Amino acid sequence: MFNRFSFYASRFAFYATVFVLILSIFAVSAPAQNAPPEELKTFTLDKEGNVFMFGGSRFRAATERINGSIALAPDALHKTFKAMFQLDMKRLKIETVIDNGIQKVVWNADVYPQAILRIESLNVAEDVRLVDALPIIADAEATFEFHGVKKPVKLKELRFTYFSRNSRFVQWLPGDVLRLVGGFEIQSADYNVETKPKLTTPIPLNFSLFAVDAAEGVALPTELINGYLRVPFNFLGDYWLDEPDWRRLADSEYIASLSYEAEIPDEVKQIDGKKVAITGFMLPIDVDKGKVQRFLLLKSTMSCCFGVAPRINEVIYVESSKKQKIQTVMDMPITVFGKLSVGQQFREDLMLMGVYQLELDEVKRAR
Repeated sequence: MFNRFSFYASRFAFYATVFVLILSIFAVSAPAQNAPPEELKTFTLDKEGNVFMFGGSRFRAATERINGSIALAPDALHKTFKAMFQLDMKRLKIETVIDNGIQKVVWNADVYPQAILRIESLNVAEDVRLVDALPIIADAEATFEFHGVKKPVKLKELRFTYFSRNSRFVQWLPGDVLRLVGGFEIQSADYNVETKPKLTTPIPLNFSLFAVDAAEGVALPTELINGYLRVPFNFLGDYWLDEPDWRRLADSEYIASLSYEAEIPDEVKQIDGKKVAITGFMLPIDVDKGKVQRFLLLKSTMSCCFGVAPRINEVIYVESSKKQKIQTVMDMPITVFGKLSVGQQFREDLMLMGVYQLELDEVKRAR
């Protein structure tokens, strides 16, 4: 006897089996979907606090003119970390000759004005992540292009530390910060560097760099606060000035030979004589019972936190216009209001104070 129910049940089972087989074939043959690309975070070198030093026990030279950037995915450092730094070799100066036997060190900066360090990969485990204020130490593979020669180099124990923009250490920068400290060695003969007598030992190269992921532009400020033009420190310091020899700032002949006027950009000169509001950190000059009449306004606290001296265009000499003393405020950002003078600034004794001076009207705690 014909069982209609069993007939349809068997046909349903048959088609269901065929349908599953078809799906499985497509699943095997269809190309796998690519994983979403890692989101890269780019840090650009700040103009403050960077140094690249050549030499060790035999001689020493350094440059602070360094441009560059770092790209990475915070959760995938092992496969995304890349960096490139360009060194201005024309600004590389011999600071100290420690070994009197070294009579000459020559690199042709006119023909090869730049050296380039490229970090190609970071030797870290897959689970290593960026964590606020937690140092990461790792070796890295890199290339160094110098004196017309490009060779692979190994960075041993590259140390980098990430600070989020909310970290108490980086209130002076408008974004997240990455600090890198590292070094490597080269042979002078490999890069056609002439030394007398000939160096047979490696030349160590060490660097300390600060990079930020979001820098303010250099556009002319337009925001007003109670009639005062808000001027960010990044606007005042976003250009290069050759640092003076601070040991000779009391030398009147040396001071007379300095000329910074031509190096100050026109857009910065446009705010000369204007009423401005600038936020920074106080460094008292003279303290009397917890109060000051004169102080320096600094872009950052790096000089005390990291031992990094501010550049000459990152300091403002401030003096009360009413000759009254104000309360000292340390390690806290303040906003000063007053008339700004742009150009070489001298005290009565001809001591160079910088390129900015502010005649103070008022001080407020920064918000």
